[in-house]
Amino acid sequence: MTTGSEIQQKWKEYDPVPQEHVKELWNNYQIQAERFYDIVKINHQLRDYDFKKNLDAKQAILEELRQLDEVKDTIAAYRRLQELTTQWHELGPVSKELRAEINGEFKQLSTALHKRHQEFHDLRKASEEENLQAKERLCLQVEDLLSSAPLSSHSAFNKAVEQIKSLQEEWRKIGRAPRKDNESIYQRFRAGIDAFFRRRNEFFKANHEHNEDILKKKREL
Repeated sequence: MTTGSEIQQKWKEYDPVPQEHVKELWNNYQIQAERFYDIVKINHQLRDYDFKKNLDAKQAILEELRQLDEVKDTIAAYRRLQELTTQWHELGPVSKELRAEINGEFKQLSTALHKRHQEFHDLRKASEEENLQAKERLCLQVEDLLSSAPLSSHSAFNKAVEQIKSLQEEWRKIGRAPRKDNESIYQRFRAGIDAFFRRRNEFFKANHEHNEDILKKKREL
């Protein structure tokens, strides 16, 4: 864009001009120069207005980022951080003398929130792995109960039922396992429980039939 100084320099290069046109040309030049500077002033005012508007919007975002550190729900805070980051990048620039400061603060706050989210994710992942190990131990206890316990009497099955109930109660107190394992470990536990009760029902049915047979023979005698 040509500046006012460059225009003035070019004006001087064209001197002299016929005397009868000097006044008219000079007056016309003055009018156009005033228009030029009015336009430049308007452009500067619009630019300054945009800078101020962007600064106000970015300062509001920074204030909300500071408050996010107090939000206990880490997932909700991280989602809001993502929304605010999108809004930040959609805003235009601020005045040059403030850019480094305001961009630096945004980077500092967003980095801290990202770190908090990552630490939360890492802790939850470790906790889910511990939950998986705990659930695997419960599955083994159910499977051992089926394979090694002497389940050959009513009292033995009644005792085993109490053990099963205790294991189920302990299972309910354990949190989620990792997503990729959560359903499969539940199905393994459920399968062991179902197998136990099928075996119990088969025992009771066979025992009942045996008792009925004995009763029938006694009646015949």
